[in-house]
Amino acid sequence: MAVTKMQPIISIIIPVYKVERFLARCLDSVLAQTYSDFEIICVNDGSPDNCGVILAEYEKNDNRIKVINQVNQGLSVARNTGLDFARGNYICFVDSDDAIQPQTLEIALFWAEKKQADLVVWQSVYSDGFEKPDKLFDIEKIDVIIVNEPLYHKNKRPNKIGSVVWNKLYKKELVEDERFIPGVHYEDISYSFSIMEKRPKTVVIPAELYLYTKFEESITQQRPTLKLINDYHIAINSIYNSYKKNMISKELKHIRHNLLRPLLSNQFKKCKQADQDQRVVMLQAFAEELRDLDAKGLLTWRGHRIYLYIAYKKLMKTV
Repeated sequence: MAVTKMQPIISIIIPVYKVERFLARCLDSVLAQTYSDFEIICVNDGSPDNCGVILAEYEKNDNRIKVINQVNQGLSVARNTGLDFARGNYICFVDSDDAIQPQTLEIALFWAEKKQADLVVWQSVYSDGFEKPDKLFDIEKIDVIIVNEPLYHKNKRPNKIGSVVWNKLYKKELVEDERFIPGVHYEDISYSFSIMEKRPKTVVIPAELYLYTKFEESITQQRPTLKLINDYHIAINSIYNSYKKNMISKELKHIRHNLLRPLLSNQFKKCKQADQDQRVVMLQAFAEELRDLDAKGLLTWRGHRIYLYIAYKKLMKTV
């Protein structure tokens, strides 16, 4: 049984819900880390399958694992619960159907300390959910880059930052006053942009250290619904509220001209993909969102494909 200090260096937060097929691989990948001074906070979000049994067994066998059982409240609340219990100097999120390479924590902490960084980011690769993470790296030969204003970083491989939270190591001071919006999908978006608003010194690692499982029951693979549009609107409004202190700030201008294009075009695409009974109400909600963004000065032709901008303007008038 592994022994850890009273205050671990890294807290790993793992929300758990209906992932009994993948949970053991996830936990095994964390327990197999070459760096061992960590705690694992597993938040069982009222999972109706055998996840609770699996978690209890792992908790019994390794005292670095702490299981918190709660009624189902969604991914955001589960992560917030984990943050409330985290004791480490650094925070890391891992989703319970995913896995990490054996040196992930060692590599991330090495570069965090060497570069005195607030945030460390690594890359991900798609997985079938069963592939064993066993790739090793020469840490000092990894060609990292330093980013002082991550909001403006061009998200292109192999040095992508992105808005997901599970490919990052956060200094605890960076996140201790941040929480996820309860009850929404794509909660990573607003959370990540709140973090970037603080201009954290960021190390970007080009190595693919995270195995992301894509399967039919995941949130990102679900059929488009009205809630998806409403949740996007909530996320964008949250970002706006974080950056609106100065309406002519370069940050807000950057968000208006760069961030909104993929967020809006993806929503428009989802509206078209929806079943007929959902499509009408989704387009109505999307049109309402567009009008709201326009009133806030966030919707301009810059940054959008012109045919989409024209479609948005037409939608605002006709729906």
